[in-house]
Amino acid sequence: MFKHINATILAFSILAAGCAKKEEAPPASPPPAAAKPVEKIVEKPAAPPAEAPSTDPVDVYVSALKQTPRCVKAEDGIAAKDYSACLKPLWDAAKSIDDPAIEDFAAKTAKSKELKAKLAQQLALTLSDKDRTVVFYTVFQNQTRLDATPTTVARLEQLMDDEHAGTAEWAAIARFVKRDKADTATQEKAKAVLKEHKTSVVRGVACQYFGNDTWKDDRTVFELLKGYADNKAEDKHVRSCAVSGMGYVGDDKDVKTIAGFLPDKDVQYSAFYALQAAMHTKASFDALIKFVADHAKKPGTLDFGALIILVPFDTYLPLFDVAKAKKAMADIVATPGQEQFVVDQAKKNLEQLDAVKK
Repeated sequence: MFKHINATILAFSILAAGCAKKEEAPPASPPPAAAKPVEKIVEKPAAPPAEAPSTDPVDVYVSALKQTPRCVKAEDGIAAKDYSACLKPLWDAAKSIDDPAIEDFAAKTAKSKELKAKLAQQLALTLSDKDRTVVFYTVFQNQTRLDATPTTVARLEQLMDDEHAGTAEWAAIARFVKRDKADTATQEKAKAVLKEHKTSVVRGVACQYFGNDTWKDDRTVFELLKGYADNKAEDKHVRSCAVSGMGYVGDDKDVKTIAGFLPDKDVQYSAFYALQAAMHTKASFDALIKFVADHAKKPGTLDFGALIILVPFDTYLPLFDVAKAKKAMADIVATPGQEQFVVDQAKKNLEQLDAVKK
């Protein structure tokens, strides 16, 4: 019986459990959002302070030289359009090299020499700079500052063939700026350039190397110049240089030879220069005044540019026949058919000669 009751109770318990309302489980909470990683701030090392520009005169000069490509260019694309503004920093830097701010003269001279030697080493490098403007201004501004080492000489001779006319000309000037009778290698090079270089401007520079009083009374040099002066088929630039150079090399016995070029209007100015500025002796002045007097009444025979340099500096006026020169100028002014420029210059010469103290 007890077994039956227990079985009944068990059955009702099971039934009750099945009929009872089943409680719902609470909704699950959403998983927590993933935490953002904290950015790790890495402090960048502070940039080193900018170095102060060097105050060394040579460094300042070279820096200014390397800034020249920034200047507005002329039509050739190399030289500066306004070269005075472009080169002012260069000129300012040069003053500290040529004339250091040192009171003691001996110390100043020694320091300048030291700076120039250092600069020459730097210029040997800028001669081969990749920027052609830097190369141009290296030769244009530093003819006397460049050294004469084989490397520099070779580079200058290479630049004499540069397609940029200005670079070629100033490289030639730098190559031939120093004249030394003992330097036969340079003399031979100048002769070769004068004879066969492809441009008349560079040939003219070689001619100027010889047209200098370094070679005073050197008959070989005088005849060399005369040969180029005599050749009317020669380039006018070279002929003019040769005629004027004869005045520096020749002496009074050569006055007649040089005066023989006065009637040639192509080189008349150069012949005036040779007799007046280069020779400036009584014999050369007399030859000049005689030519002017003989042609004063012949319109078209006198170049007004030549008349500009007729009257010498005060130093040489005692050797100059002022009275004869004034008479020649008066004849020019009074002669009909003269070019107005010639008349105007003759009048200016008269005023200048009238002011000469007797």
